Amino acid sequence: MPVAAWAGGGTEVGGGGDAVILSDDTVVLADPYIKRSGKVTDLNPVLIKELQYIGHLLVRYGADMDFDFKELLRPQSSFLNKYVLSSTVEYHFVTEIPDIEVCKNRIPTNPDLKVLPIACTNGAITWILEDLFKKMSIREQAKTILHERLRAFPQAIPDEFIADITSGVETALGLLNELHTRKTSILTAEQIASLTTLVRRIEQAGLHHDPKEPPMSFSKNWMVFKNGGGLVHKKSKVSNTAYVSVGSIVSETSVLEAGSQLLTTDCYFPFLKWISCQLGPNATIENTLILVEKVVLKAGAKINDSNIVPRAYREGGLGLLSGSMLELGPSSQIINSWIIGPKTTVLERSSRITNVKIDLFSTDYELVLTEQIGPRSYYGDFYLKSFPTLQLLPDATVSNIGYSLIFTKPGWFSAPDIIFNSNVHIDLKGKPLCGSDKEVTKAKGETHYSGSKDINQDCEKR
Repeated sequence: MPVAAWAGGGTEVGGGGDAVILSDDTVVLADPYIKRSGKVTDLNPVLIKELQYIGHLLVRYGADMDFDFKELLRPQSSFLNKYVLSSTVEYHFVTEIPDIEVCKNRIPTNPDLKVLPIACTNGAITWILEDLFKKMSIREQAKTILHERLRAFPQAIPDEFIADITSGVETALGLLNELHTRKTSILTAEQIASLTTLVRRIEQAGLHHDPKEPPMSFSKNWMVFKNGGGLVHKKSKVSNTAYVSVGSIVSETSVLEAGSQLLTTDCYFPFLKWISCQLGPNATIENTLILVEKVVLKAGAKINDSNIVPRAYREGGLGLLSGSMLELGPSSQIINSWIIGPKTTVLERSSRITNVKIDLFSTDYELVLTEQIGPRSYYGDFYLKSFPTLQLLPDATVSNIGYSLIFTKPGWFSAPDIIFNSNVHIDLKGKPLCGSDKEVTKAKGETHYSGSKDINQDCEKR
């Protein structure tokens, strides 16, 4: 039977190596005889989704993010990607925690509590006591994974910091669940303290790093907003009756007036810190990616489930057009749409853009409807200052046009390119395409107007 023997010192952070003396007195390294604990097991997809929610919330409260153009609306934590969900990390489900030195360090707790070891981490391996773990809720499992993987972070994180991070995550997840049920959350003093501590611990633990900022400046410059739990820069102007939900951030140049709401939307981006949202009374931005310099919503205007981004974003880069601005008049709406590359775009009162993709080039007034996102496109009451091409895709509807379509700019008698695809409806409401009072024009098949002459010739045939 092999006999183990000590074979010499290891590194500063590892134990000594072992040797094995075989029955014939041959001495060999003990590595082939190492006792392995548990089996490598993939995490439950539901658990992974909960961990991704946690990573998203960590970013919203200051943690570094991985830059992915496709996931900017749901940015992911660099820590989560590298130390929790990375393919290099292994989770071993075991019947007992390994009897090694690193697993003997326990969190100091109240002696009256019954405390059982449930997991242990050593570098890229986390051992998890399977039976006990399965008795936990998905949220408790996710927090356990977070706790353990924080121990693998290169910068040693004190037990109290880890406890404050997991407690803050619990608070944020609770608020997020309330938001999903459309419940309005007014935070208690305890909830505000929990999230405020989370922001501070993220920075102290090294999960937030900005070489351009003095140490601990992030947690000093931002505060948790009582109405909703979102993060607000202390220099921003936010009404006491505004609402900033968990998962939202308000930049220092933003203004939120009475009754306005920012729901799971950032008016801030680490590389574009001058992004600004100006929300009038009762205006709302929800679940939207904003990467232009300024978005202005007048009273009652809404943007839901949309992307307001520069053209560089579409092309796989990130840049900001100087002075780029999107302005919505009172009660205007943009819903489930892409607005790409606006320099100056103005929607007048009661304008509505739904389920469409609009590509606005870098000059002031051009507008091109390039792609239909949903089954039916509608944009009505729309103030068309100028556009060189208007393409209407199948089943698109355009109504209440602010100017006759034959003008590229107010007062210019120079027609744009107008492309009609099948089953397109134009409700002109007295703003004639053909210089007449025809209420509705319906094109069958594709009709392409290349100038005012073509429009006039076609109008004569109608």
